[in-house]
Amino acid sequence: MLKIAQVFTCVSLFVFFLLSYLDRQNKVVELQLKLPKIAHEIEKISQENQTLKRKINDFEHPLQLMSFLKEDKYKHLSNYLDQDIVCLARARELIQEEKVEDICRVTPAISIATGVSNK
Repeated sequence: MLKIAQVFTCVSLFVFFLLSYLDRQNKVVELQLKLPKIAHEIEKISQENQTLKRKINDFEHPLQLMSFLKEDKYKHLSNYLDQDIVCLARARELIQEEKVEDICRVTPAISIATGVSNK
């Protein structure tokens, strides 16, 4: 009687672990089947992201921004004056002389772009 109980216990544990293993394998296969769909969605989103980046770069292009000044809906915006431009490369001279106009007439290494031409 004891041997039959031991054999039954071993067989039932074996079946339990086998079913558990099969269930885990089914979940793995299910996830592997979903993987190509997700990879396709990621690639689609990546391409859309690149398209949007190009659109943003085209929109923020200085020529595009300057063309907005000619449109009626942006007439309320004003341009910077020459005295509003600060040249970062000549900041010490600006502090000493307090002359913004003369400093920016010299070709600066770095300047803040405002769309106002000094020519």
